Amino acid sequence: MKINVSEIPPDGLDITLSEEGRFESVNAVSPYEASIKIVKMGSEVFLSGLVKCSVELQCSRCLNSFNYKINSPVDIAFRPASELKEEGCHEIQKDELDIGFYRNNILDIDDVINEQLALNIPMKPLCTPECKGICPECGLDLNKTQCKCKSRDIDERFKILEKLIKREE
Repeated sequence: MKINVSEIPPDGLDITLSEEGRFESVNAVSPYEASIKIVKMGSEVFLSGLVKCSVELQCSRCLNSFNYKINSPVDIAFRPASELKEEGCHEIQKDELDIGFYRNNILDIDDVINEQLALNIPMKPLCTPECKGICPECGLDLNKTQCKCKSRDIDERFKILEKLIKREE
């Protein structure tokens, strides 16, 4: 959904969306739901609201797919891209992290939703906090079965560290 910034009324816009989305960064397994308030003050546009969606992730321990619910608050300010300097470097300050830019007087809500979903995916997704992962020797899912593999010997390069641990005890 694209919003023409010049057509935002003085009292703002309240948008409620519930659509199937095709996102670059996430595999949505349910329609996303978004309720967003858009307010324009001068050339700045402020978005606040909530985005919800279920996405499919892969567990970083056992590699099984699982559904993860995202419930993300949105609070972003947008400025015209013409404010950006063409040359030079600029270090982003802490108070600038929630600032985006729009071009040609158009604000793309789909991009905002895609960004919010991507930012709310855990760095290390786990199907459950107790996930045991897979056996490094045989590759069996340790959540389903216990393998008969022996524990691996310590790498020769790290044997000296084992002596240090025993010394501390």
